[in-house]
Amino acid sequence: MGRHKLPALDVCLRLAMSFCLIAAFACSPSGDKVDSAPDWSRVPVSLELRLAESAPAPGLLPAVPYGQADTLYLHPQPRLSNSQVARVEAAKTMGGTGLVLAVWFTKAGARQLADMTGHHIGDTLAVLINSVVVSAPIIQETMGGDIKLPSHIGVPLDPGAARQLALAISKTWPLAPAASNRDAAKDRR
Repeated sequence: MGRHKLPALDVCLRLAMSFCLIAAFACSPSGDKVDSAPDWSRVPVSLELRLAESAPAPGLLPAVPYGQADTLYLHPQPRLSNSQVARVEAAKTMGGTGLVLAVWFTKAGARQLADMTGHHIGDTLAVLINSVVVSAPIIQETMGGDIKLPSHIGVPLDPGAARQLALAISKTWPLAPAASNRDAAKDRR
């Protein structure tokens, strides 16, 4: 009788493990499931620019832009990322919904942005923050090239998420002391 209980226990354990695997698979993110809300307070913030297509093709990665239903297909390699970003500042939009990010690129980043956008006018440029596509504009003209001028990126977020992301950005790219002192002097005037 002891022999029969052991196989029964083995069958129960196998079934339990199967149910755990099924539950884990069912709860994991996939293209068909709704992913959990992004963590906009994550530090450091990651920023990537990738070319994207509207139709699937070999090697492209499917991604649903935040707050939208359509799927984009991202090129696997970022064209620009944090290593080419010198500074980012977040400002509220006039309507109070979302943020406008002012992004200053390094010399190499500005050159890469100008080269990429100059060769891809009419193509889609996906903007990813913390691996989430937040914007996917059509490239209208050559951008970048001047490290003194920022590029502006609109990020459509509700006010709470916008505050979280703005705080995370300020921690990832803190203002330089000279800029902080200059801003404080302006406030005193």
